[in-house]
Amino acid sequence: MEDKRSSLRKEELRLQAELRKVREELELLYGELEEKRREREDIRERESKLREEIAAIRGQIDAKKNELKAEGEKLRALKLEMAEVRAKITALRKALQGRDPDELKSYLEELEWEYQTSSMSLEEEKEMVKLIEDTRRLVLVADQLLAEESRMSELAAKRDELQKVLEGLRGDISSLREKLSELKDGLRSLVDRRRELTESMRSIRERIASLKARREELKAQIKELVKERRSLEESLILEKVEEEALKLKEREEELEKVYEDMLRKLKEEGRLRL
Repeated sequence: MEDKRSSLRKEELRLQAELRKVREELELLYGELEEKRREREDIRERESKLREEIAAIRGQIDAKKNELKAEGEKLRALKLEMAEVRAKITALRKALQGRDPDELKSYLEELEWEYQTSSMSLEEEKEMVKLIEDTRRLVLVADQLLAEESRMSELAAKRDELQKVLEGLRGDISSLREKLSELKDGLRSLVDRRRELTESMRSIRERIASLKARREELKAQIKELVKERRSLEESLILEKVEEEALKLKEREEELEKVYEDMLRKLKEEGRLRL
């Protein structure tokens, strides 16, 4: 029975040692779980900020694209107007037949001077008037040509300015798209890390659940062993008490026998009178 108690005690100590290890591991796992939970929460906050930045960048890109579209419409309208002006210039140049506007004006002045200062027959005067009118019409055409050419220069300057604006907008959109791509890459990295943490936390929780179940098993086993050991110890104590009682009884019987022998002997010797 003593060997049995010793065996139970050894098993109890072994289970208690395992229980301590289980509790230590649980404490470490709870700490690790909390650390990962905080990291995941931090990542979620960073994800939220990145998504806000991404939404803002997309808004800027859309605004730039709308601006690009509007400026593009202006450029198309401007090019149509330039085409019309160019057609007018072509027609006016054709009408002038390569004549120089300044020379035409000088020629008109000469004709008018000659008409005013020279004596002419009726027929010559009619021809001169017709020549002056034709020349004056050509001068008007030349003036129109100069006006249209000036208008063309203005339109070309506006076109160049618009093209620079469009080029700048395209550059802005390209830069914003690069920024958007970087933000998306950063967001994907955060999402991947958060998923890794979630999976790791799931594994830790499973391990914690397993250890908690084992902890309860160990506690139940230890409780049962303690109960069995105490019951055995009580049995051992009772056995010792019974042994001591038996020894005491045997001792009393021995003493009683000795006493009876002494009385008998005294009686026989006549030394004891009743």
